[in-house]
This record gives sequence, structure tokens and C-alpha cells, in this order.
Amino acid sequence: LGGAQNKISKMPVSSLIKFSRYSALTVGLAYGYTRNKRLVKKEAALKAQEAAKKGAGKK
Repeated sequence: LGGAQNKISKMPVSSLIKFSRYSALTVGLAYGYTRNKRLVKKEAALKAQEAAKKGAGKK
């Protein structure tokens, strides 16, 4: 079984495929970075709103 795998030669990866992989990686990282920034701002606003409600409820 292992001998058949050794006979398969490795083909070079196309430049288009390499470019596509790294482009997708870069776009994904940029998307994740911007989405995280938006979610952090949204979460901070929610926490501030909850803190204001708790502060108003204690009076």
C-alpha cells in the first residue's frame, strides 16, 4: 500500500492558486479585524447602557 503512494509525483502549485490562497487569507484577516473592532464598540455601548440602567435603578 505504501509503495503506490511513493510513485505519485508532486505537481507544482499554480501561481493563480497561490495568489488566490493568500488573497483569501488577507481578506479574511482584514474582515476579522474590522468585525472585531465593530463588536468591541457595540459591546462597550451595551455595557455602558446596562451600567446606566443599574445606576438609575438604585436611586
